[in-house]
Amino acid sequence: MKLLRNMIDTLIPQKKRGNLSRFYIIKYIYNKLMALNGVKNITVILVYDNFGDKVENEDDEVLLFENYNELGNLKHHERLKHDLKRNYFERGSILFAFAENEKIVASTWLHINFDPEGDIDLLKTENYYSGGPKFVEIEYRNQGLGKRLNRSICCYASKHGKYPTYLANQIDNIPTIKTSIKTGFRLSNLIIRLKRDEVLVL
Repeated sequence: MKLLRNMIDTLIPQKKRGNLSRFYIIKYIYNKLMALNGVKNITVILVYDNFGDKVENEDDEVLLFENYNELGNLKHHERLKHDLKRNYFERGSILFAFAENEKIVASTWLHINFDPEGDIDLLKTENYYSGGPKFVEIEYRNQGLGKRLNRSICCYASKHGKYPTYLANQIDNIPTIKTSIKTGFRLSNLIIRLKRDEVLVL
């Protein structure tokens, strides 16, 4: 695995890992790694931490919910129904959403010092936000809603602590990763899970 670390550091220097034009190299590494015996999956960790002095304006069309009762009579898409069973609200998580015709059609979560999948915890970050899972109904995709949700959670983070805001995606989910990079996120880490229950953080 030392060879792997050297390969990534050589092909994608740390200072250039947020460069979208080099993302195909990560995909190349992914294909090579998955061809090796013992690799279960690879997760890409993206981070937004370039707050500076500029604070993004809030998106007036994005709804923000801090508890279940605030959802009222809005209908939920199937992914959200699943998420609500995981009691994110009870953990202090916040739901960002778009609604149309009394139904939530796109949404994402922002978790505070908590990552549902445990990926961010591996980075041993003291204070952080983690975003997701994000979901957009099929008929509302390719309309920029995912980008606007990303900007909304970054806007919230910039006004509440300016903690690093992380997203975790499987490395083959290229559209989502590209969208996140276009909205200001950069590559932070790769997490490689091996079938023998070993986890590598690069």
